Amino acid sequence: MIIKNGLKTTLSHDVYPDSTEPWNAVLSKQYGFSLVELIVTLSIAAILLTTAVPGFFSMIQRDRLTTQANDFVSTLSLARAEAASRGQRIVVCKSASPYNACTGAGGWEQGWIVFTDMNGDDLYTAAADGANGILKVHEALGGNTTLSGDANIGNSIAFLGTGFSTVPQLRSLSLCDSSADANKGKNIVLLAIGQARVDANAPASCTP
Repeated sequence: MIIKNGLKTTLSHDVYPDSTEPWNAVLSKQYGFSLVELIVTLSIAAILLTTAVPGFFSMIQRDRLTTQANDFVSTLSLARAEAASRGQRIVVCKSASPYNACTGAGGWEQGWIVFTDMNGDDLYTAAADGANGILKVHEALGGNTTLSGDANIGNSIAFLGTGFSTVPQLRSLSLCDSSADANKGKNIVLLAIGQARVDANAPASCTP
């Protein structure tokens, strides 16, 4: 009961239906997810992760292959340009750490070097080709990547002083990721004139 301006007013339970409930009980009520709601939410999250995560990693793999393919093409373009500008034979060969010599073992994914080939043997030695003969070093490719050439590539790719390739025919290399889709590899082609590019219309056939 409230006395206001001399009048008595009674508060009904219809206006304040919870007025009989202690205030400390009202304030102590907890609101949140029920167990069923939590299970449903976690189930939806699990489904979304199952769908999204593989696609995300696949995108990363494709981007890595694209970057690596472009790196190798850039190396070949550099070697060709240096050969033409110097009027000298320039060679790109497979090389492993510490990247101071060519190697006949393993694939191109372990790395490569670009050098002036003064004696025309497609092999780098400081004595024959000069202590400063190495023009570029590219270390091993990351990820589960493999880079292998066809029968006409071998362990080295050489350019004449004209900028033309020393092999007068089309050659190619396959860049693959062992964990990627079999059709997502990159096919790098080298024309007889020395020009290199990634052939987007003919991806390499890779076996994961």
